Amino acid sequence: MIENRCRWQTDRARIVAAITVMGVLVMTMMAPHATAQTAAMRGFVVDDEGGEALQGVNVILQNASGDVLGTATDPEGFYIIPRIPPDRYFLQVSFIGFDTVRDTLELITGETLTRNIRLRQTAETTVPATPTALASSGPLAGSTRSASSTNARRKTSYMSCRKPFPEFAR
Repeated sequence: MIENRCRWQTDRARIVAAITVMGVLVMTMMAPHATAQTAAMRGFVVDDEGGEALQGVNVILQNASGDVLGTATDPEGFYIIPRIPPDRYFLQVSFIGFDTVRDTLELITGETLTRNIRLRQTAETTVPATPTALASSGPLAGSTRSASSTNARRKTSYMSCRKPFPEFAR
């Protein structure tokens, strides 16, 4: 009986050892694939003139299938887009008051692409506002009363009331 018990424990130990070795081999072979299935993109976005960091810049990637990934820059102008499936992407970097930067890039498995971007300020265009242009369009079109005269009447009517509000009279 003791002989059968020892034999059973030996067989059990061999089975556990074999399963452990096979598990370690499988995990070792799969580890590179599990960690390197994606790419990443990072960098800084700065003003072209002074080199100052730009916060809140939109950094967008879109592939041919229409999948969109993106982020916005932090206060230091830094951005990072992690876990990007390898593919060819259309890059668009945009910020109000600056020209939009567009580019095409290809990301490969395991790559971390660093792309620093300088945005140029948009040339300012001003459109003069004239009272006739404002009055001829919009919700006040055809009205004979202007908004500024209405506000002036409201101010004078409140100011002419010298009585305090009832809840503050005490």
